[in-house]
Amino acid sequence: LAWDEDLLVTCLDPSVTYYLQVDGSSVTENLQSGNFTLSLIDNGGSTTVPYNNDICDAYDFGTIATSETLNNETNECADIEPNEPGIFGFAQHTVWYQFIAPASGRIDVIIDPISILNLFPEVHLYSSSTGDCTGTLTQIVYDDLPDINGNAVISTSCIYPGETYFIQL
Repeated sequence: LAWDEDLLVTCLDPSVTYYLQVDGSSVTENLQSGNFTLSLIDNGGSTTVPYNNDICDAYDFGTIATSETLNNETNECADIEPNEPGIFGFAQHTVWYQFIAPASGRIDVIIDPISILNLFPEVHLYSSSTGDCTGTLTQIVYDDLPDINGNAVISTSCIYPGETYFIQL
């Protein structure tokens, strides 16, 4: 019988010593201890927290004139900050963006994952009571069910021109 266990751990801090505990797991006494082989493999990847991990470090698009696009963004190794919206629900690896609403008061936000195999995007749009990252956030709209292509899309026509809004991904 092959009852192998695999554990993939990402975003480890290289300055921290980690410990691994191995224990048997069975309701049958004779399967709770025995010999085993242990392999540790460096699978590469990043240990860098994204620049926009916290809302006060949100990427600032400024005023949206026509369309703005950022390529090769990531939420790999992102975490959640204290009191972040969704902290005990949907929020797990969030990054932040901000923009000033255009004169039309309309905005579309499209999250197009590079691969739907490693990102199931969820996007939320917030206003702030103070117009900056320190205010109380109010959710305006969200999308937590990507379309058939894996895109998360939110559209709104009820935002105030010249006001700052925040996007949580």
